[in-house]
Amino acid sequence: MAYYLKDRIHAQQAMQLDKGGSTTVWVKGYGAKGRDGIVTENESGGRTGTDARKIYSALLIGVAKN
Repeated sequence: MAYYLKDRIHAQQAMQLDKGGSTTVWVKGYGAKGRDGIVTENESGGRTGTDARKIYSALLIGVAKN
């Protein structure tokens, strides 16, 4: 997938959200007390903060314009 994105799509950046335990979304100034900025919920349903929300699978791609 990485070579396809680089060679065919000419992606400059990419990020995969796969719902794994290491997937964390951080937004500056947002989140629960003591967890400033963390706004995700893990797969098992354990909340990382009072404002946590579920993460769905996604692939985000950045392509440079020439």
